[in-house]
Amino acid sequence: MGKRGLRKGTLGILILSVLALLMMWVGNTIAESLAKGLFPKSKLIWEREFDGKIRDVQVGGGNVVVLWWKGNEIIDEGQLSIVSYLNSKGDVLWEKNFAWHLPGEWDKEGYIESISLSKNGKALIANTVVGPGEGRRVYSYNAEGDFRWETGAIEPGLVVSPRGSYAITTRQSEEEMAGYFRVFNNKTGKEIWNDREAGRWFAAFLNDGEITYFKGPFTPLFVPYSGKCELMLFDADTEAIEWKVNIKAAINSVDPVWVTWGLNKVKTSYDGKLIAIAVMNFNYKKRQQAQERTMLMFDKDGKFLWKRDDFGIVRGGLGGIISFSFTLDSKYLYVLSSKGTVDLLDAWTGERLWRTRGGNTIEFGFTSEGNLITSPTPEGGKCVMVYKLDNGEGSRVPEVHRAIPIRDDEIAPSSFILIDKERKKIQKVEF
Repeated sequence: MGKRGLRKGTLGILILSVLALLMMWVGNTIAESLAKGLFPKSKLIWEREFDGKIRDVQVGGGNVVVLWWKGNEIIDEGQLSIVSYLNSKGDVLWEKNFAWHLPGEWDKEGYIESISLSKNGKALIANTVVGPGEGRRVYSYNAEGDFRWETGAIEPGLVVSPRGSYAITTRQSEEEMAGYFRVFNNKTGKEIWNDREAGRWFAAFLNDGEITYFKGPFTPLFVPYSGKCELMLFDADTEAIEWKVNIKAAINSVDPVWVTWGLNKVKTSYDGKLIAIAVMNFNYKKRQQAQERTMLMFDKDGKFLWKRDDFGIVRGGLGGIISFSFTLDSKYLYVLSSKGTVDLLDAWTGERLWRTRGGNTIEFGFTSEGNLITSPTPEGGKCVMVYKLDNGEGSRVPEVHRAIPIRDDEIAPSSFILIDKERKKIQKVEF
């Protein structure tokens, strides 16, 4: 090769190198933009892209679990659902494949509808549907990906406790009323308690061994019903009910209190001291089709603290509260109404600190640098929002589908996981 040819070859290599560096810089800039849109001071730690659509991301003990689907998004025989378990550095430690009538090898039959990861990251529940009309299966794994136990279910799924000791049926799919309340020992798979009495019910862990259970009459919409609606605390360690409260009597209501479908009715504060529930409180002084979603707050001992019912009414249909969530410091309750308003309430007194316009589906709220961050649920929603905690001024976060805080038992997390709007990529970001 002559000198001229050598110079051309060297120049070509140089151009390719420059282009590669430029593309790397552009890629990093695009990657950084997701983080910068949320917090200007944030720093990208790592990112990982998946060959499919991300359905859900959960974090616990610094580890990250991603549920993603490969193939058709519509559930059919050509769809594969995968659970990927990542460590704090973004390395995939193990994966489990679930398929329904799909040629090839997979770990379990069916497709994963939802997952539940313990807060310490040591226990994982995979809730699957075997196929149309064929029921559900629940699978339990430890942090190493070892299979523990499985059971059949007609309920939407199981949720695991903070340290992974127990699992309970709850409302993974809010419109589904199938099944009954069940409590399992997550180490052995033994069912230790259930309630087969007909009615609508919701449940949440107050801590690793105590479970808040909220139930009421299964009544038609718009029909007043005088049956009792109860809130109770079940201790899984002793397998006994610690206390039970008749909600109508507790709030001194002359009108019936009952449960209806449409949202998760019970939430517990992160410090395990408060229980928030939303009920239907029929009011005879208004038109018969007018219903209220009333917000009630109890402490961990079942003492009634306060109520609010000024979240709006939709006549001839459901109205009031759409969703609610505690902030991570457990000081505030964040409430979204059917009229698109967002309220920030003092969790202990019920005092409204501010009201603004929202329209987001709320999964959680947390405080950092004077901000309140909300995120859509895995099932849907609009966008990630950032609100100023002092006045409720809000702004949308561009390019981000969801934001999941990595708490590590801290009140204000220093890092979180972002999902891009295409649901193909996750990033770990610190600020």
